[in-house]
Amino acid sequence: MELSVLLEKSKRDPEGSSWLTALSLYTFQKIKQYTLVDPTVINQALIALEKSQDLQSGCFKVSGTLFNSELKGGAENEISFTAYVVAILMETNYPGAQTLLRNGLGCLDAASRREQTLYNLALLFYAFSLSGNEERRNATLSKLKKLAIHESKNFPGTLDYQMSFLDSQ
Repeated sequence: MELSVLLEKSKRDPEGSSWLTALSLYTFQKIKQYTLVDPTVINQALIALEKSQDLQSGCFKVSGTLFNSELKGGAENEISFTAYVVAILMETNYPGAQTLLRNGLGCLDAASRREQTLYNLALLFYAFSLSGNEERRNATLSKLKKLAIHESKNFPGTLDYQMSFLDSQ
């Protein structure tokens, strides 16, 4: 299979899709225990993600479109996309991804020190948990706890949240 078909610009999507690239990388990681995945394909995906990373901030830029926006979950901005990519890179553990990962974590570190939506905070918490950054994980958890409405009655030990319409913007 030639991954460049997924990554290159097309008539319908002249930018190419950074989302499709990240999701493909994740999928290839998950299936490689069952089938052969050509390492060249992985390298192509990493190169494409590298091109979408801002060199100064370390954030990954969202480009292109997806045929089904539900594949993105609730992520609509650079911070949530970067958190997704960082989580994927943490789970894939490819040696060639270390610079992308380090810079992406730098983006998330800076973002965690600014006001974020509830959705972004949850993604930041997940990314910091995966990376082992206890300081940022705990700081993000503290922000999440402040936004909680109350402790869940149905699931003891968990918190309930109410997302407003503006929070998802």
